[in-house]
Amino acid sequence: MAAQVSVGDIFEIVLGTGVAYVSFAGKDAILGTAIWVVPTIFPTYQKDWTYVFSQKGYFVFYAIHTALRHRHLRRVGHSVDAIRWLPVLRRNAIQTDNVGHVTRWLITDGKIHLPKNDSDLTLEERCLPISDMWNHKYLVAKIQAGWMPNDGDASFANSGL
Repeated sequence: MAAQVSVGDIFEIVLGTGVAYVSFAGKDAILGTAIWVVPTIFPTYQKDWTYVFSQKGYFVFYAIHTALRHRHLRRVGHSVDAIRWLPVLRRNAIQTDNVGHVTRWLITDGKIHLPKNDSDLTLEERCLPISDMWNHKYLVAKIQAGWMPNDGDASFANSGL
């Protein structure tokens, strides 16, 4: 039986250099469960959720129930400070250049489809979740790199996800 998770539940990922935190953000009807990632590696365990979740972050589609079953992360709390509601819109990569940079995106809610050049994305659109499910290894690599959605997505396009 799958563990019950609620929006605002906080999960800890132990890394070689410290710990990182994510919170459950909800479920998309097509892509499944999503988390809010705080891409900061803290040197020690944290309990001040107001501080942790005041950091910048982003949404990722991630199979949290599978990750819990495989003990890739563990639930460490619940806080209103960790609540991030999953946006209705998401973005799909629809065109890349010869080095793998995404040059064109499709902004969609599943019914409306708005193609946009990468250079024309607003900051709000750039922070929309990417329509791909991230595995745990990829999530950890992105956290360790300190990746943010507005850093560009060349490595995303070549990720093999």
